[in-house]
Amino acid sequence: MRKGMRRLTTWACIGTLAACGARSALNVEEREGVTTVVPPTDQKLPVRDAAPDATRDASLDAALPPIDAAPPPPDAFVKLDCDSPLTNFIYVVTSTDELYSFYPPSGAVRDIGRLSCPSPTNPNFPSDSHPHSMAVDRKGNAYVIYSDGSLYRVSTKTAACTFSGYASAGDPLAKFGMGFSANATGSAAGTETLFVAGEDLRSGTQALASIDVVRNRQNFVAATPRGVGQMELTGSGDGKLFGFYARQGQPGTFVGELDKSNATLIGEQAFPTINFGKGWAFARYAGVFYMFTADGIGSQSTATKFDPDTRVTEVVQNFPQTIVGAGVSTCAPDQ
Repeated sequence: MRKGMRRLTTWACIGTLAACGARSALNVEEREGVTTVVPPTDQKLPVRDAAPDATRDASLDAALPPIDAAPPPPDAFVKLDCDSPLTNFIYVVTSTDELYSFYPPSGAVRDIGRLSCPSPTNPNFPSDSHPHSMAVDRKGNAYVIYSDGSLYRVSTKTAACTFSGYASAGDPLAKFGMGFSANATGSAAGTETLFVAGEDLRSGTQALASIDVVRNRQNFVAATPRGVGQMELTGSGDGKLFGFYARQGQPGTFVGELDKSNATLIGEQAFPTINFGKGWAFARYAGVFYMFTADGIGSQSTATKFDPDTRVTEVVQNFPQTIVGAGVSTCAPDQ
């Protein structure tokens, strides 16, 4: 963590988002120090339903139905434990260890700080690894997996970092995308599970697992459908789990809903013109998906928004650094 006061950078809103600071959920400091960045070219991307893949499993012998990502009705349940203002944002982490908050209703972005996570073997020295993926829990705490397999718990308020005690070395999934999903819709206890997706080192296939962040243990779920890989995950307060992934032999990328019990795909949407590049991340906020992609490590990332209700896909923000992880709390707004 850097010493002294962090700089606060709020970027100009673009696309169809409302004016910056228009929502009362924004903190005052989020609106200070406004800096205008060059907006991306106004871009409306075509969308289409996923076509059948002749090379995939027999279990996927027909096109999947569209994603059922409708948020629950307003006040469908009371989130008694959702009282932290830290859960009102999407958080992203870059390949150069920088942590940002992103407020979708206005497009405002704030630089929280640079991660300085300790070595898992010697806490007196910083880690010589860098972020690989990220998830955010129900209280607004970030969990960041580094490329060496060490999992860190990071404050989304200050970027302070501590080793969680978990390292993926020796587990079936060593590197993975990750996201929290609520265990039950409207659960008063606020229980949730951290899901991860990556390559199963035992078989060389892609798979879904979960991590018990209390016991520091990985629990294997099942292999994902053949040909589906490089998956990032995002969950929701209504108990759903979604993946952002590529398909072997298919153009572009896909978003699909996963069955958390067996890793099968329930619904899917294709994005033939959106490619991962060298850095990608994924989050869902108020029923809308945000895909972060970069052409190469060290290049800027583009945030693309997809609304399953209107079926409109559009670029809404450019980030000057390469985003490799994104996370949103299961306490984030449903609408």
